[in-house]
Amino acid sequence: MPRTLKTSDKIIVISYNTKKDLMNRFKIPENKIKVIYLAANENYKPLNENEIIKIKQKYNLNYSFILYVGGLAPNKNVERLIKAYYKLKKLDIDHKLIITGVKRYKYKSIFETIDKLNLQKDVIFTGYVPDEDLPALYNAADLFVYPSLYEGFGLPPLEAMQCGTPVITSNTSSLPEVVGDAGIMVNPYDVDELANKMYEVLTNDGLREELSKKGLERAKLFSWKKCAEEHLKVYEEVYNMK
Repeated sequence: MPRTLKTSDKIIVISYNTKKDLMNRFKIPENKIKVIYLAANENYKPLNENEIIKIKQKYNLNYSFILYVGGLAPNKNVERLIKAYYKLKKLDIDHKLIITGVKRYKYKSIFETIDKLNLQKDVIFTGYVPDEDLPALYNAADLFVYPSLYEGFGLPPLEAMQCGTPVITSNTSSLPEVVGDAGIMVNPYDVDELANKMYEVLTNDGLREELSKKGLERAKLFSWKKCAEEHLKVYEEVYNMK
């Protein structure tokens, strides 16, 4: 990787946070790195009630829920999310916590925490969810929470915003670039703060509506067309260097 970075003419990255990492870790000149943001696919959008009912029936979700979408790797911070959810339950919130994503590695402590806190009936693992089901799942959730410790970009919060689902995410790495002021940001290491913000959103209809509207507007800043056009400009620039 270091050799490739140094010999390339241009480097495309998906966030300013990644650009900063390359500059600091590999001493890459700033003008060699171009940031081009990703986007959420067009099928991530507000859906009608019938589609939401269908997805809830398919996954047997006959209750209100908080949603997390992603894997169970350590950087995703799922264990702290579960601990925050446990504190939330003590505040008389009856939402379930739905966790999607496959088990890859270092996930045993997550299930040990669930057993220790006796949350087996409240934290629901769906496993892998196909792309065609995710938009409706986002729509069905009252809140999307993504307390990741580190992301290169962070597509799930953008997908949630584009569906009009209120978002709570981390104030670390690239996530503030994606969410901006359209979501609530927390210190991902602070379980109490995460629990309190979840409670605040779930008990305040006005706040949920405000976050939903802000998220939909924020999501308009990202598009695959814009992403493709910006890539083409970089390719043309490198071609003209020869």
